[in-house]
Amino acid sequence: MSAAEITALVIALGSAPLLMEAIKGFKAWKSGRAREERANNRNALGRLVKAEERADNEASYRRKMQEYASSLRRILVELGYPEDKLPPWPVRERQSTQ
Repeated sequence: MSAAEITALVIALGSAPLLMEAIKGFKAWKSGRAREERANNRNALGRLVKAEERADNEASYRRKMQEYASSLRRILVELGYPEDKLPPWPVRERQSTQ
């Protein structure tokens, strides 16, 4: 079997898309585009992690404020302030799920 026959057989078996991806990857590596894409992915991941940390901090702060408000209401009632004169608890708005 000659090299031309082997090449034809390999291409016929469907390795052409793999070869094209390998060539594309090599070109990206050679031009530095792969490095830029990797840096962009890391940057996006870092922003995601920071956004999750901010959301966790906000949720933690909100829970602390709710506990604090609850404690103040309890103290006021225990000191004799009429419960019906306390401002009502805020109602959470429903978010639409679209």
